[in-house]
Amino acid sequence: LLLSRTEGLTKLSMKGRLINEAEILLSYKDGQYFERTDAGAAFEASAPLRAEIVNLLAKKPLGVSAIANRLDRHKGQISEACKKMHEDGVLDRNEDKTYCLMSSRRTV
Repeated sequence: LLLSRTEGLTKLSMKGRLINEAEILLSYKDGQYFERTDAGAAFEASAPLRAEIVNLLAKKPLGVSAIANRLDRHKGQISEACKKMHEDGVLDRNEDKTYCLMSSRRTV
């Protein structure tokens, strides 16, 4: 077991002969650690905008304009972030031009 902290993100890494390899992301609040289960937790420290987009799209697919409105960001900024995340395999784009998380692709 290894507990590490980088850029505000605490990670518990587990690996061993009798332990399946795994990583758990943690938050520290009021003297206690809590497991981070939100979809954007892995991006939060290094890419906060990606984390916001992933957390929003974990609920339902949305288009660029809807994401920009909900996050109060410029449409161009969201468009570029979504394109990059699509290229990186984080997001998928539906036929109706909405984005969704790669694991929750829906066709319309």
